[in-house]
Amino acid sequence: MKMPYFQAVLQEIFRIATAIPLGSHKATMDTEFMGYTIKKGSNLLSNICGVHMDPTNFDSPEKFNPERFIDKEGQFVKSDLILTFGSGRRSCLGETLARDQIFIFLTRIVQAYEIMPLQKMDSLTGTVNVIGYHCCEYEVVFEPRIQ
Repeated sequence: MKMPYFQAVLQEIFRIATAIPLGSHKATMDTEFMGYTIKKGSNLLSNICGVHMDPTNFDSPEKFNPERFIDKEGQFVKSDLILTFGSGRRSCLGETLARDQIFIFLTRIVQAYEIMPLQKMDSLTGTVNVIGYHCCEYEVVFEPRIQ
């Protein structure tokens, strides 16, 4: 898969529009962590949205900036801090298929249409709650590109 800038755009979408803000795992054994005892079978929640919006992980995390995932040679750099599909050994088995399908779907739309807002958009930010990310509503026009 080529198109490094478009890959960076997709990764930035995954970061800024976290679909599921909390990940869930279960402790498989008793564990000591930072002075706390985590018992086997305990439910563990990871704050995925917190990782994605942490300024120590991403400069100006509230801003949509695909360039943060492009290196000096113009190549896409995959970040281990993008946890859209979970983390660890139990992350989503379908991640590769999902990423490929989203890439194909969105590139076809961008190739076929010019997408323009009907009004000035100050921000693309939405709200995040336990259920997921909810983007603000915007009206756009899809103008077919001349092939």
